[in-house]
Amino acid sequence: MSEENKTQWRNMPFRVLDQVAQAVTNGDKKYAPMDWVKKDPALFKDALMRHISAWFQGERNDPEDDIHHLAHAIVNCMYLMEKEEMKKEEAVCA
Repeated sequence: MSEENKTQWRNMPFRVLDQVAQAVTNGDKKYAPMDWVKKDPALFKDALMRHISAWFQGERNDPEDDIHHLAHAIVNCMYLMEKEEMKKEEAVCA
């Protein structure tokens, strides 16, 4: 595979990724590690919109944990995407 076709991790904004990872870590502490796998995707849609709405209204960080609302939104998007992938895998294996 040529270098130009490889994933360019060096261009990732690691300061932002650190906040995303912290949001996941806090969620694991608040609920349980990997608890999100068992949850209904509708919960993540609601949480995503709450964080986006708060950010659009000018609130930068979630008052509950002081992590940027957009980091929380990214986590919810990741969980929704992973749920889609898991559903595709289930369909292939069925």
